[in-house]
Amino acid sequence: MKRQGKTRSWLCWMLPEKFSKWTNIRLFSFIMCVVIAIQGAYLGYIVGVLTNIEKRFEISSSHAGTLLSMYDIGHTLTVLFVGYFLADCHKPRITGIGVMLSSLAMFLLALPNFIFGPRVHQNFDQLLASNATALLVCHENDVYTNLTNPSTVDCEETFHYGAYSIIAFAQLLAGISAAPFNTIAYIYIDDNVSNRDSPFYLGLLTGMYAFGPAFGFLLSAGCTNIFVDLQDPVDINRNSPFWIGAWWLGFVVCGILYIIFGIPLFFFPYRLSTQRRLMDRIDAVEASTPLSDHSAEISKHATLTTSCKQIVETAKALPAALYRLMKNPVYTSMALGWIFGSYLIGGYGTYLPKFIETQFSQTASMADIYSGLISIGSVAFSTALGGYLLSRFNIQPRFATLLLIITWAIIFFTYLLGIAFGCDQVTFKGMEQGNGRWNFTTECSQNCHCSLDHQFKPVCDGQWTYYSPCYAGCRFQAENKTWMSCQCAAHGEMTEDGICPSSCTALSLYITTMFVGLFIGNLFFMTTMTVVLRSVELQERSLALSFASFLTNVLGFIPSPIIFGMIIDSSCVAWHSPSSCRQKGNCLLYDNQEFRFKYHSGNAGFQLAAIIVVMFTYYKEANFPFPESDIYDEESCATESDKPALDEPAFQMVPLKMA
Repeated sequence: MKRQGKTRSWLCWMLPEKFSKWTNIRLFSFIMCVVIAIQGAYLGYIVGVLTNIEKRFEISSSHAGTLLSMYDIGHTLTVLFVGYFLADCHKPRITGIGVMLSSLAMFLLALPNFIFGPRVHQNFDQLLASNATALLVCHENDVYTNLTNPSTVDCEETFHYGAYSIIAFAQLLAGISAAPFNTIAYIYIDDNVSNRDSPFYLGLLTGMYAFGPAFGFLLSAGCTNIFVDLQDPVDINRNSPFWIGAWWLGFVVCGILYIIFGIPLFFFPYRLSTQRRLMDRIDAVEASTPLSDHSAEISKHATLTTSCKQIVETAKALPAALYRLMKNPVYTSMALGWIFGSYLIGGYGTYLPKFIETQFSQTASMADIYSGLISIGSVAFSTALGGYLLSRFNIQPRFATLLLIITWAIIFFTYLLGIAFGCDQVTFKGMEQGNGRWNFTTECSQNCHCSLDHQFKPVCDGQWTYYSPCYAGCRFQAENKTWMSCQCAAHGEMTEDGICPSSCTALSLYITTMFVGLFIGNLFFMTTMTVVLRSVELQERSLALSFASFLTNVLGFIPSPIIFGMIIDSSCVAWHSPSSCRQKGNCLLYDNQEFRFKYHSGNAGFQLAAIIVVMFTYYKEANFPFPESDIYDEESCATESDKPALDEPAFQMVPLKMA
């Protein structure tokens, strides 16, 4: 397949010639690092503000979970199309279009705030002055029975279909528009750097997927501290259940950043000048090498044109191309290892804040900080460092696979060690009834007409934690977050808001263990991507990477949160059951030991599966002819005068921005 000699973008002709030197692979890599960081920040941000969206538009948790999955669904439906049909198109331009569509998706996510207004309750002082406090305290008569009787609770939901539809569509668009980021943008970089430097560049980009969510959590923490209408309300504070943060503000920030860093992508050429000589050598090899009928058919239909007939013929060639990939044992097994390895993010990473919050009695904000420390310090830095090591020492695929097996084994044992570090169960006052339900009513509060249908507001008497002041027998609220006349209190008549403090000191040991284990264990994660790229023919790389990404989404990122959600729910011992509206709500109390065991053993199981399939890859690599070896070996032997500028130290620009 002969390539056309396009070297400049259509926008490049608008620039003076002296500016063309800026359109190099270092600048493109830097821009893509920022774009991927913005994408990761958005993914972390929407998780951080999800509860505010639920409160503002009265969306249930199940519906909110569907909103999150719309991103992965959109990405999955598009990534294979982009990687195959657009493989020979103008890659920077396609990537720039994806960035602009991502910007549009961000503004659509913020749009419901301006269409439907900033908040639900307009008079918080009237609401708080009514029966909000009355529902929390003990009443030994029937005056407030109608407030706590489950039969009188109105189960009708007010569902904002308009806002929900807009957010769902925006999530779908965000997933679709992100398809070029980790497919053809990666290929464009890989096309314009040497075989030796490729792992370093791709490692930087992949590392930003771990850095980004941490920035997103910080952004969500700041935005949720601002009221939804950007004004400071006098009748409600941040601890109130009626507080709704400026959930929409971060989406606007991400949208603006997308535009700023998306525009420069249109100024990059179809092919950088440093790539011409290598492509000419590859063309010469292809011209002198007779192709089989099957290879010729794929090569013939590898380019997307404006002809509808050729588009149809290209689509017909797709099954044969996929079949050829699936017959490649090195590619297939490494892609499967990539899938199992994704459970580190989709399973462990998704529920790490919940685990730290419940296991070590931490606030949600502190749990996010500790989770960010693990994800940034271990996964992100480790992935970037590993990409540099693979590039610096020119580690060959088979030896890199062996290093991957060793480091992934360290992750496996780190998960097992995580089972040992935890805290004892929170001492809630009540009796377990079985079937994951507790009865928090005791002898001293049985006449208080308490109900689980109302707000979970734990109080502590110094020894026991109660579900709410009502279950502690408290009659009225005093100042400084205290409750008075609590007939169930162990020492005196007063209780304080919150769960009783724990003397557990295992948190520091857990954070240290996971940080060190995951840092070492993720050093050579980039081996999965480099082996996937090197194990196929040059013209198949875009499809190979897209197909691997497609499988990782379908078999990894989409099901892993669901699987681990079910695993974690099975360790719940007390559920919130709001009257007859639904049988089971959110979990109020976990069995700490069971949670800790199932959470880590489940992750260890998937990690073990990843190790086994990568061991098979290592075995198959022994006699596997990597297609690109001869071409790039000749390229690496070129004289210094012929070497492209990209062979200079690549870390002069990009890593400084990562620090």
